[in-house]
Parts: sequence; structure tokens; C-alpha cells
Amino acid sequence: MSTTEAEFVAPSQACKKAIWLYRLFMDIYHLQCVPVLQVDNENVIQLINYTEFHNRTKYIDVHYKFVRGKHHNGELNVQYCESVNQAADILTKPLSRYRFQKLKQLIGILEL
Repeated sequence: MSTTEAEFVAPSQACKKAIWLYRLFMDIYHLQCVPVLQVDNENVIQLINYTEFHNRTKYIDVHYKFVRGKHHNGELNVQYCESVNQAADILTKPLSRYRFQKLKQLIGILEL
């Protein structure tokens, strides 16, 4: 499994959850914007933005290309997020104390 293929799985799963939450919130309150998916892998963003065939990605399952369809339909925006600003790292990786404190502030956790 290529690194790009592995990195494509997480945004696809996040896209499904973001679309579900967006629709839930639309039932409660009319939102004026679409969800934004922040991805820290530029190859994945290129796969989402450009639909031409890539030999290296021909084995990526069709359901993982769901995110591409949602992006092209305008239901989801995708933007690059540098790894140092990737807030999800606080939940997925061991971090230094400094990085943990920075990401904690980034997601809005305050010390009382």
C-alpha cells in the first residue's frame, strides 16, 4: 500500500463524518458555508482536485474517492494544512510537551 493511498483513507473517512455533521446542523440551523477538510499531504490534495488517471493510484477503492466527488460538487472544501498546524495530531501521535501545549491551544482547550 503506497503512502499516498494510506493518506487518502483518513480524509475520506473525515469527509463522510463532516458531510453527516453538516447535514445534521442544517436541520437545526441554516449554515452559510460548507465544511473545510484540512489535509497535510499535498499528493492527496492533488488527487482530490484533479480527476485524471494516475497509475500509482489505480488500486484505491472507489469508495475512498467519495471525497473527490463531494469536493467537485461543492459540498466540501479541501485545503492544505502544514503538519505543524494539524490539530488532529494531538489525538493520534506522541508529542513533545511544547507541541502538545501548542496544539491544545489551537483546539481551544484552556487551563483553569
